[in-house]
Amino acid sequence: MSNGDRRRCWFNGTTFTGTPPANYNGTINIRVTASDGALTITPVNDAPVVSVPLSEVNSAEDTAVSFTILAGRFTDVDGNTLIYSATLADGSALPSWLTLTGNKFAGTPPLNFNGAFDILVTASDGSLTASDVFTPTTTPVNDKPVAANDGPFSVIHGDTLAIARASSSPTTSISTATT
Repeated sequence: MSNGDRRRCWFNGTTFTGTPPANYNGTINIRVTASDGALTITPVNDAPVVSVPLSEVNSAEDTAVSFTILAGRFTDVDGNTLIYSATLADGSALPSWLTLTGNKFAGTPPLNFNGAFDILVTASDGSLTASDVFTPTTTPVNDKPVAANDGPFSVIHGDTLAIARASSSPTTSISTATT
């Protein structure tokens, strides 16, 4: 009882029940204090998030490529270490010439490869993930012309062999052969 009056023994403070004596009426003030002794709040794992979208990457044809997923692009509020994986955006494997080790992509595209493709990067904290897509682009370069081996040619002695240039940019020189 709030005033410490223990005379009302008919009231059970544990179950908050009781049967008053016959003809009893009036007000009873009750003070309730409850405690389980401790309160524990258990954290839950939060998923990593994309904090800063991945940047597009450009490189020139016929050169090795290397680019890094910079710190802070993906973050985890729980402070968990993030592990990165990558596929093409359609879920298929990366090209055989491109690898992801830790947070660094590296590789050498095949000779004369150029174009763009979408890469899906996934950051995992061990149980939850976040993903982002970026597009590396390999730009073509102007390759030196290469003469094709269209021969051998046969010419009857005394006849003329004419060779025409298919392009106005290459320089062609013809030497005279004698037999």
